[in-house]
Amino acid sequence: MLFVQMRQSSDLKRKLGITVWKEITEDVNQGLKNVKESQVYQKTESVIKSTAEKTTSILGGFTAGVSSKLGQMRNSESFRSIEERVGTAYENVKGKVASRSNSTQSFDEALRDASRSASGATSPTIPENKPLP
Repeated sequence: MLFVQMRQSSDLKRKLGITVWKEITEDVNQGLKNVKESQVYQKTESVIKSTAEKTTSILGGFTAGVSSKLGQMRNSESFRSIEERVGTAYENVKGKVASRSNSTQSFDEALRDASRSASGATSPTIPENKPLP
């Protein structure tokens, strides 16, 4: 008797266009709807949103802090001094290479000459074969 009822149910579903796949899809969708409407899900979703907002706020503050420090560093006297020396050395090398394009002086020599003249004094050199103290 049960077998006959199951067969009739199956035939009726087939005639109505209800497939196994459609039943599974509807069951899954209903299950998801039930989960989304549950208190546990709503609390979890709230915690996740709050955590995401806090993380975004922290990262934004960190990024702003780093940008601020870089801006301060760029405006410092030391940075400007280094920037001037590099700019001067570059311009000197560029000028010497351009004016001496037919010269035998190499680019490396022109760069060394320019860095010496930009610093105003020679810096001590450390011999390559001796370890640092």
